[in-house]
Amino acid sequence: MKKVIVFFNSEPSVIEIMADEATNILRKYPSGESIELKIMIARISSLTGDHQYFSVASDRHLLLDEILYAINKLSLN
Repeated sequence: MKKVIVFFNSEPSVIEIMADEATNILRKYPSGESIELKIMIARISSLTGDHQYFSVASDRHLLLDEILYAINKLSLN
């Protein structure tokens, strides 16, 4: 199982627990329209050169700061 940070419809980010082989997450907008969010890997580098990897799904383009904020808020680091 893997933890996926989900950014959807301007709502606060949440964590979904998904099967390791999952590649998409299905979500519905309030209008009833369905969308499949592709699960991607975000690689975050530290000042020491170490890397951490996080699974992320979103319905919009994300900035690194948004991902970092969610990681800290959701206590994933």
